[in-house]
Amino acid sequence: MLPTLSTGLLLFDIWIANCDRHEANFSVDTGTTPPQMSIFDHSHALFGYAAGQGEGRLTALRDRLGISWTTSGPVDSGQHRHCLLDAIGADADFHHWLERIRSTPDFFIDEVCRDAMPYGATFQEVQAAAGFLKHRRDNLRNIINHHRAEFSAITTWSLLP
Repeated sequence: MLPTLSTGLLLFDIWIANCDRHEANFSVDTGTTPPQMSIFDHSHALFGYAAGQGEGRLTALRDRLGISWTTSGPVDSGQHRHCLLDAIGADADFHHWLERIRSTPDFFIDEVCRDAMPYGATFQEVQAAAGFLKHRRDNLRNIINHHRAEFSAITTWSLLP
């Protein structure tokens, strides 16, 4: 249900390496026309669960998918496997969402990251987060292509490297 929005949520979560997407922090209301998706999350989305280790997490996940626990190699998200990773059956909407994410301007990323400072993020963490998000925004297509095997329900890919 809602394949375009579900794909957008999945790609956004890959962008921010959200290790905390599960069925309890988004919902689909099929009782409305059209059906509505509600998405909610909190402090675990970008910096992960371990207090004081967010910057290291961002460094370790820079070019990894960041939303699965089966990614090959020594470092992964360290948390949940994204609940939509095995549910999206086609990459038909990937291009649309990759372009939307790619169009996010630097100033917006910088402002959003700075807005985390009153909530306890240090200047160094803010700088690391902004750099991480800009790098992933610019390389998201490559990151996804490199980790195609993680998208178990997609058998035929149209997304070009």
